[in-house]
Amino acid sequence: MPTARPSIPLFPSLRRRPYEQFTGALDPVKPLASWRLFSQTGTTGIFVCFTAEACVNPDTYTAWIPYTMCHELAHRQAVAAEDDANFCAYLACMASGSDDFCYSGAFGAYVY
Repeated sequence: MPTARPSIPLFPSLRRRPYEQFTGALDPVKPLASWRLFSQTGTTGIFVCFTAEACVNPDTYTAWIPYTMCHELAHRQAVAAEDDANFCAYLACMASGSDDFCYSGAFGAYVY
């Protein structure tokens, strides 16, 4: 996934702001191996708690992928509630400085 690599520095950039919850290890976001199954249910990403892996469905709209990556990374940072992870994803996307991530964050905030 070409957009997966830029998501990694987003949460460290939030550390410079007053968001202490964004500290910790951030491994790369992975594409789902069984994405066809998740596409049928409309799932865009999951966090696997047993392996601490954030995974996104590559078979979704391109505009959703950066927001979903940040959302799943928020779950990795112990943000359990979906609404809170959505808000964290919005913050991370807006702080990224990337037009693609900012658009995705704004789009995700508009939908939710």
